[in-house]
Amino acid sequence: MAPKTRKSAADMLQSVQAAGTGIQERDRQLEARSLQAKVSIVPLHKIVDRVIDTRELNDRHVEELAISISVLGLLEPLVLDIKNRLLAGGHRKAAIYLLKERNPSAYSKHFPDDLIPSRVLDFDADRDPDLALQVEIAENEKRRDYTPAEVKKLAQQLKLAGYAVT
Repeated sequence: MAPKTRKSAADMLQSVQAAGTGIQERDRQLEARSLQAKVSIVPLHKIVDRVIDTRELNDRHVEELAISISVLGLLEPLVLDIKNRLLAGGHRKAAIYLLKERNPSAYSKHFPDDLIPSRVLDFDADRDPDLALQVEIAENEKRRDYTPAEVKKLAQQLKLAGYAVT
């Protein structure tokens, strides 16, 4: 059995650079695919949850989103694969269901005929699970949550502008 050879610093640097280049290329592919995404409306009952999700649902966040959606509608569509599997937007989807249950009039106003705005990416998550995970991570990574103080300030601004929670 031959002894293990250690990589030199130059070899390791080259490996890291190759990995970085690969990640960048994958990001460019993902961006190109997302630009080709069709924005469409999908019946709520046809949207399928992913088997594995990287974030657990936070009930408080879901409730806050439901309130926001009742006032403003869905500002950011759900992200699906070509088989209507949810790739990103688990909290939004849960909030839509909560809104449907608790405030049917606001729900029907924003989602007539149970149709949900969705960005449909042109790939099958079962065939490319790495890309599906990358979509989920990319969306969650780019979103910035407001602090509680920022949420209160925004709520006050909306109230002053004449918006009311329904």
